[in-house]
Amino acid sequence: MLRAADVDASGTELEPGMHGYGLTVMEGTRIDTFGVQILGWERNGALPGRDRILVRLSGLGLEESGIVLGMSGSPVYVDDRLIGAVAYGWSFANEPVGLLTPIEEMLEVMDRDLSGDSPPADVAAPTTEPGWRRLGSPLWVSGAGPETMRLLTDLLSPIGLQPLAASGGTEQSDTVAPLMPGSAVGIQLVGGDLSITGIGTVTHVDGNRLVAFAHDLVGSGAIDVPFTTANIHGILSNQSSSFKLGSATAVVGAARQDRYSGVAGVTHERARTLPMAVDVQTATMTNQFSFDLARHRFYTTSLAQVALMRSMESAAKALGDASVSVTLEVELDDGRSLSWQRVYTGLNAPISAALEVGRPLRALVQSGFEDLEVMRIRTQVSVDERIHTARVDGARLDRATVEAGSVAHVTVHLTPFQASPHDVVIPIGIPADAVGTVRVQIGSGRAAAEWEQSRWPQTAPGNSDELLQRLRQPARDDELVVELVTEAPGLAVGGRELPTPPPSVHRLLTETHASGFVQPLALKVLARQRRATDYVLQGEHVLTVNITAKGTHR
Repeated sequence: MLRAADVDASGTELEPGMHGYGLTVMEGTRIDTFGVQILGWERNGALPGRDRILVRLSGLGLEESGIVLGMSGSPVYVDDRLIGAVAYGWSFANEPVGLLTPIEEMLEVMDRDLSGDSPPADVAAPTTEPGWRRLGSPLWVSGAGPETMRLLTDLLSPIGLQPLAASGGTEQSDTVAPLMPGSAVGIQLVGGDLSITGIGTVTHVDGNRLVAFAHDLVGSGAIDVPFTTANIHGILSNQSSSFKLGSATAVVGAARQDRYSGVAGVTHERARTLPMAVDVQTATMTNQFSFDLARHRFYTTSLAQVALMRSMESAAKALGDASVSVTLEVELDDGRSLSWQRVYTGLNAPISAALEVGRPLRALVQSGFEDLEVMRIRTQVSVDERIHTARVDGARLDRATVEAGSVAHVTVHLTPFQASPHDVVIPIGIPADAVGTVRVQIGSGRAAAEWEQSRWPQTAPGNSDELLQRLRQPARDDELVVELVTEAPGLAVGGRELPTPPPSVHRLLTETHASGFVQPLALKVLARQRRATDYVLQGEHVLTVNITAKGTHR
């Protein structure tokens, strides 16, 4: 004897051979009925203690297509009682045999906190036992070019999401039908000028609460992501898996729980999305794009990278000779902001720009500091369809010995790509108290940032202000940097440098053994000069200079 609970928890007996029906949308928004035969149970078929109901489906062409991706969450009834929802199919099989998630497990998800205030959990890629295939939800992407799709696939596949190119974006409708059992429903990760929506089926509605999908999207626990209605354009069949071809139509609520047995949310509230604006300037025009990103600690950054890539691919290009300048402006909810600038050049400059923009965003979104909440993102991009790069092929000083308090001139020899070599002269002031042999380092802004990290390895920031300060540090590859560096014992205390402290202070601080709070430094930067260039610079050069005391050099 087999047993499953129904919605009213009165219980119903399930036996092999019993018949029922299910609800789903195969075209448009019309809810159709398919047949269901109970075959048995898969004990511990998902996880220990989580049984699944084994069924055979029929009708709606399922005998030819097999169970279709997008049917996830399709409710199944026996004796007009809801027993569960479609969740799994058999890999590489056209036979419409699958597993249902019992309804009691899905109701547990719907009974969780749906306020949107719960902290998110870690993301783990979904797994299933061998043979059975978690149906998944087609992640339909519209408004993306081929390189954007490749980037999206690379970024989202580690968390179990497989993007598919759709034929259209979010459709606007004057009338929005309410979601009901069997309705097509979407979880929208990106809206606006790019649409990324996972499509499944509503299982159960209770007032303004609903549960759908019968499995997780990415298993991330508490979420706050838009629910949408969806229009199904048809079924696309193939040997590996058949799926519903669909698109989002209108935002109708907020998904608030993403758990192993389903996705639950509400229809009377809207999710808080993250607005992102992108301006792309080319030689002929400026194109403006806007996006609404789902807020999530672990995949918002990837969505922003994809939105930026989509903008550049649409307004300019994704591959080929190009130089890209990016300015990222991030506004926080407390009025603070971050401005971050970088330049890239080469055959993959747009892709490099999109990927690197994720670094400061990820640092902010995943920082763990309670007072860091991103309110909006604005990105300004300039694309020049030429390569602007130069090698630092040499450098020389105007003299080998200089006097403290004077000015030395460093001549840097640059060899640009497909252009004539030339020299850049950079004056740098010698501190009045400097003396001895000093190293002169010449390189790009990025190289200078690496020198600083080597000189002063940074520990984790202690607060949000320290994090913002680090992210604001310049590291542009089109800046030529000259530094004077000498060996001098110093300390970094609580993220601040104390160059050459008195021996007694040095001993007192180092003997506190405050790991991470006090760091010994072996090098001191005496002077630093930056000069903007028209090139992304490659290569470094090191010189030495002898500094004599002021008044001794004639």
